Order: sequence, then C-alpha cells, then structure tokens
Amino acid sequence: MRELPLDRLTPGDVRTLVDSSIAQASVYRDSLLAMRGRRTVRNTLRLYDEMSIAFNTGQIVALLTNVHPDSAVRAAAAEGVRRRSAFFTALRLDPRLYRALLAVDTSQADAETRYYIARVLALYRHDGVDRDSSTRARIAALRDEAVRLEQGFNSILAADTAPVLLADTTVLGGLPGDWRRAQRRGPAGEVVVSPEDMRFVLQNAEDAGVRRQIMLRLQNRGAPGNHFVIDTLLRVRAQLATLLGYPSYAAYQFENHMAESPQRVWQFLDDLQRVTEPVVQRDVARAESLLGRPPQAGDFQFLVYHLRGRAIARPNALRPYFPYERVRDALFHIADTLFGLQFTAAHDIPVWHPDVEAYRVAEGATPVGIAYLDVHRRPGKPLSNSTASVRLGVRGRVLPRTALLLSLPQPRPGEPVLLGSQDVALLFHEFGHVLENLVTVRPWFGTSGLPAEFDFREVPSIVFEGWGRDPAVLRTFARHYRTGEPLPDSLVAALQQPDETRTGLGVRGLLARARMSLALHERPAATSDIDSIVQAQFAASARLGQLTGESHPEASFTHLVGYEAAYYTYLWSAVIAEDVLGQFKSGLMDPVTARAYRRAVLDPGRSRPAGASIEQFLGRPFRLDAWAATLGAK
Repeated sequence: MRELPLDRLTPGDVRTLVDSSIAQASVYRDSLLAMRGRRTVRNTLRLYDEMSIAFNTGQIVALLTNVHPDSAVRAAAAEGVRRRSAFFTALRLDPRLYRALLAVDTSQADAETRYYIARVLALYRHDGVDRDSSTRARIAALRDEAVRLEQGFNSILAADTAPVLLADTTVLGGLPGDWRRAQRRGPAGEVVVSPEDMRFVLQNAEDAGVRRQIMLRLQNRGAPGNHFVIDTLLRVRAQLATLLGYPSYAAYQFENHMAESPQRVWQFLDDLQRVTEPVVQRDVARAESLLGRPPQAGDFQFLVYHLRGRAIARPNALRPYFPYERVRDALFHIADTLFGLQFTAAHDIPVWHPDVEAYRVAEGATPVGIAYLDVHRRPGKPLSNSTASVRLGVRGRVLPRTALLLSLPQPRPGEPVLLGSQDVALLFHEFGHVLENLVTVRPWFGTSGLPAEFDFREVPSIVFEGWGRDPAVLRTFARHYRTGEPLPDSLVAALQQPDETRTGLGVRGLLARARMSLALHERPAATSDIDSIVQAQFAASARLGQLTGESHPEASFTHLVGYEAAYYTYLWSAVIAEDVLGQFKSGLMDPVTARAYRRAVLDPGRSRPAGASIEQFLGRPFRLDAWAATLGAK
C-alpha cells in the first residue's frame, strides 16, 4: 500500500481516497453479481471479502474527522464518512448480494468460513435486506439522517470549549504544582480551567465549591444544542427499530450482542447494583467521614479518586514516578515479553501532526502492523480517549494499522508530561485495544478484527489495565523522573486506586450511565422529556445528592454516539476481564498464561462467538465472583 501523504494531506486527497475505496469496492461487487452458475466460496464469498478489503482502504477518514489539524481536511473527511456510510448501507440493503451469499455452497468449507457467511447473512437480515423496496429506501434515509445527527452532536461538543475561570488561586488546594504552573492565566490573573482539565480538577480539588462549579460546567457542555440533537437522534433510531419490527432501538441493537436483549441487560445491571450495595454503604460512610457531610454529585470524581489511596498517600505523590515516555516504553516491553510484539519507532512514516508517533510492529522477523500514538491535546482534537482501527488486517494480504488517542497535556520545555494513576490506567486501557487490533488478523477480512459481539469489545483493554494496576509490574519501571529513585514501598499501596469499576461509588456512576443510555433507547414514543429519564436513572443508581442548578448530562455523553444503548458494555466487559485476570496464577508477567490468553481470546478475532473464546480460556462460562471480590463484595 502506497503511503498516504498524511503530513501534507489536502481535502482533495481525502475525496480521492474515498472515491477510490468506493470505486474499487464497486468493481468487486459488480463482478460478484455478474457471476453465473453454481456459487462457491471461491467465486462468491472471496469476491465479497475482496470488496470489503477494498472498501476498508478508506476507513482512515473516520479518524481524520477527529484528529487532523486542518479544518478543511476534517470537513472533507466528515463528508467522506457520510458517503462511505451511505455506500455501506446500500451494500447491506442490496437483496442481490444477499441472495448471492445465501446461495453459496459451504458444505466443504471449514468452520471459520461457515461461521463467517452465517454471521454475514444474519447481519443482512438484521439490517432489513429482506424488506420491500420502499421500506429499504426508508431504512437508508433514516441511517443517513442518524449519521448527520451524530456528526452534528460531535461538532457541537468540539466547539464548546469555554473554560471555567478561577479567580482565587487559594481554592486550588489538592492540585499538583506541575499542573498549576502549566495553566494559562486570564486577563485578571485567573486560572483558566479548560474542558481538557476539568475531570482532573474534579478528582483533586479539595474545595467543594470549585468541584460543584466544574461539575455544572461539564454537565452542560454541548447544551442546549445537543439536548435537542439527542432528542431527534433518539426519535430517528426509534423509527428505524419500529420499521424493522423491534419494540425499541435497544432491542434491535442488542440482538447481536452477548447479552442478546434489554431484559438481560436490565437484570445484569440490577445484579450489579445488588452485589455492590454493601460496598456502596461503606463508601458513603467513608465519604461522609472524609468530607464532614453527606456527599453530593459534585464530589463523585473526588471520592472515586481518593477513597482508596488518600489514607496511604496523596494520589498525586505518584506522578513524578510516571513520566509519559517511561510508561510508553514499559508498554512496549510488556507487549514484547508477554505477546512477542516489538515496537520500533518509524520516523519515515507520514503522520497527520508532528506530535504523532508512528511505530512499526513486528513479531520476530515478521511485520505485524503499524501503530500511531497521538497522546497530546491540541485545538480541534476531541477530549475523549479512544483507539481507532485505521486499517483492518487480513493475514497475508493487509497489515493492520491502529491509532491510540489520548488528551494528555503538552510537554513544557525541559519537563516531561507526568501521569497520574488515572492517566496510567487510561494509557494501559487504550494500549490493550492497540494490541487487539494488531493480533486479531485472520485469513478472511470478515473474521478479522474486534469480536462481532459489541459488548465484548472492552474485554482486552480492561484486561490490559490489570498490568497498569499491578504493583509488581509497575515497580519494574516506575522511577522518579529527576532522581531515578524507584517507586518507594510507601507509595505502592496507593497504586490500587483509582478505578471506577473497582469502587462501590465508581460502579454506581457507571451503572447510572448504563441505565441512562438504555432507558433513553427504550423511551416510549409519546415521551419527550429526556431530562426526567436521565435524572431518574442517576437518582436510582448514584446514591449521591443531586446537583442544584440546571444540567443536561446527555448533551456531552459521547457514548450515545457509537455505543448508543450499550454503555453497559464497560461493566459487562469488566466482569469478564476480572475472571480472565484471575487465571494468571503465577503473576501477570507469566508469559505462558499470557500466550494462552492470546491464543484463546485475541487471535480468534471474529472467527467464532466471543463466548466460545472466553469459555476456551476459562474452561467455563464467565462468572461475577472475581469482579465482585475486587470490590470486597464477596
């Protein structure tokens, strides 16, 4: 593949790439449809797979929409995403393609090939290919409208960058000195807290008034515009589900998930709420002791961050031991030691911004793929942390490309960027996605990549977070950035915090968002009041007093675009991940268990059901026990 000139990309380059990916895919589609006679794996499924590979060459435009520094390139990429979405929808609603795949003789095919074609046919039916032509046209129109609304949601959120100004610097108690020194100042000397830093302030500021002020700002990012965008988007999704014969969009979405139905998800969330109740009661009691009053919603991040480590050491005392470059290199070392993957800096590979680091990845002498690390914040780049599949890998055909995105501060001259324990956890989490994108490479495009079941997708990333929490692992690289002093034993215990999935109150916050995303996508058609649904789910789960003042958390809830009704995925995956980590009986740096995990869970990609991969590694279906034990709930 010729290198795309990412370092000098123009809007015209983006349009050409999109045109090319669609044109090449169309050639394979037309060849497939023109084939006459008995349909076989070779003359039909192979052409379908080649069509998918060709189309995937344009996948990078989805990434460029978010990260490219040139607004004109971002706009061209956004237009390309809409065009590609429309083309993909047309493919999945083409009854000729469906009939051709249905006619393929798989009697002599292997199990992976049979699973591939059966899953593709099921997805075609799920998307409405078997409906009449007018219904298919309406489905396509609704999907196109949903894409436009989703892009509008992201645009409004990206444009809402207004900071909070703190005039009195005495209220910054609890925030580390390196952070305070790095902040911009307003015209009257105020400390400027940008949206990128608001979560960090919530976690650390000792002043409850500052936390409340910041929380209200975050709860209203994107409002009021996105409040109305979400209302319209939910209606469009509900119309699509109704048109396809489902009682709700959640029911439509979950049909191909491990959970399979909204009823099972509600039961799962109720089970977690019940299991965590004793832990939450203890957390609330400790919170009242820490704060000297009942906790409020503005205290949530502060409490999750401090309840476990505050009595031992201030969490920020860890920061000098985790400069970004050292943590990054430790990730590469772990990937090599446990999974046999070597990362080598590739300065010759074009990147979309000078901050971006490119790496060639190999397994011994065999090239495995390319990884991009884009970890520093800049204007126009989203605040969220994520990993993107830039190009899906296919064994012997295509090397995968993947990009890790974080929002770390820019380094100051002569000083490294220091990571708090939350940043370390995020970097390990996203790197878990990078590894999965690099190794889930199969002989078919259609069986490569992330597992087909959406609610499994966070398992590898949460598993990899385990290495970022393990004291024995962290001791191997955590050294003071100035003195080289290793992390002292007095700070090791503080490494066990913070993590929303590992504290009672943290889990309740995740439960509140999971319930919110699900309830919104089961909203009765006659109901228009989003706010009452959102507030009811927070009140049912969070166990903290409500914020006073108007708030619209749905306006900045980025997972409503992408995860839709399925925010529960994080908790579902966390339960599975803890069960997986429990199998490392000899410690997390045991390469034998790590390779067994890779073979059973990562390498199969989407060549079989996710549940089958987990059962192969565990020797049984996953259970709640290991996860509950991490909270002290068992």
